This record gives sequence, structure tokens and C-alpha cells, in this order.
Amino acid sequence: MVFVPGKDAKVFVAQFDMTADLTGYNFGLDTQNPDVTTMSNDDHVFLAGIGDGSISVQGVFNAATDRTDEEFNVLKGTATVFSASPTSFAAIGDRAHMVNGLIENYQPRSVVNDAVRFSSGVKSSAGVFFGEVLHHNNQESSTGTSASIDAGAGHAPSTKGAVAFLHVTEFSGTDATVTIEDAATEPTYGSLVAFTQVTGLTSESVEVSGDVQRFTRINLTGTFTTVTFVVTFARLLTG
Repeated sequence: MVFVPGKDAKVFVAQFDMTADLTGYNFGLDTQNPDVTTMSNDDHVFLAGIGDGSISVQGVFNAATDRTDEEFNVLKGTATVFSASPTSFAAIGDRAHMVNGLIENYQPRSVVNDAVRFSSGVKSSAGVFFGEVLHHNNQESSTGTSASIDAGAGHAPSTKGAVAFLHVTEFSGTDATVTIEDAATEPTYGSLVAFTQVTGLTSESVEVSGDVQRFTRINLTGTFTTVTFVVTFARLLTG
């Protein structure tokens, strides 16, 4: 058994690491399955339905610049990428909970005998995914490739593509390009996902169709002094 303490979790919202303001998060993946039971059935019958999901966070109010109170207000009404990891994004291959959605509510609350606290809910509008960490919020000062993730011996390529989120939390320089590469066998890699060129703090969601091979890794290029970023990645169907 491998248990994980709740305090080790981290949450990234767009280009911000919001962990220092948060006390917890809740991730949910649901499917809306229509009931097509008729009088001829002895048991309920359902159709495979549409996926749905959400993420909610709870935390302590922070009035500083670029913290939750300011950023949740700026992000309302805008499709936003959320990546959470129960294990701090500590290593390549760590689990990631991913939601591309809209902020439904942001609710600060104050009582006389406690700190000001808040909660917020995000509803998926373009997918909710169980993924993994391809780059784990390290600061990079040179170009190159990361360690790879092996999806497993005997693994058939994913057949319906993948989705990837990028969160750039610090940047100094001219530009950087983050690319996800895949390979059926190492070391023969090809480009799978190319995020938009980075010139400052940013976030992005990219979805690709078709096969995703067994091995995946990050390739970082560009002209920069330092760049700190997270990449989370989910195969949409594994063989």
C-alpha cells in the first residue's frame, strides 16, 4: 500500500501555483447515462452517456497580488486549465487530475473567530481527465529533453489521441517552446504536441488525435534564462 498525505497535494490554476492558499481540493469524474428502461425490461437499462466532471478547492483568503482573490476574479467566464496532483508534482510520472473548465463560483466567507476563507467550484467544459505529470514544476535553465515515461511493456498505442495541459509559472528570456514527443521504441522520438511558443507566464490545453506511442517525454527549446513549468498529460484511450 502507498498512502499519500493530503498536505502533499499541489494545484495549478492557469499560470499560477495556488497551493500556498489552499487547504484542499475535490476532483470528480461523472458520466450522464440516459435511462432508456421500458415496460418490457425487468431491470434498468442505460445508454453510455456524456462525460462530465469538476474540481473544487477550499482555502484561506489571500489579498496579495496574483493570489486567489485576484486571479479567480480575472479568470471567471474564461476556459481555464486546472492541474492537481496528490503527490506534489514531485516526479515525472506522478498522478495528475486535470480539468479544462469554467469557474462556477468563488465564495469568500468571514466569521469573527476564524481567518477569512473561501471555496470555489470549476465545471468541466472541455474535458476532465486522469493523467500523469510529464514535467514537474522544475526550473530549467537550458534546452534539452526530459526523462521519458514508459506506458508499459506490451502496450498498444492509444488510438484516440491525448490531451495535454501546460502551466508556465515563471519565465525569464526571449522565448521557449515546449514539445511533447512520443516513441514506439526508444530512442526514436517524433513530435506529438507542440504548445504555443512561450514568451511569458501562460497556460494552454492542447488535444491531439490518432495514435500515441508507448514512450513520452518533453523536449524544451528556445532562448531563455530560466523557465519553470508543469505539463500534465492524459491518453484518451489506452490499448
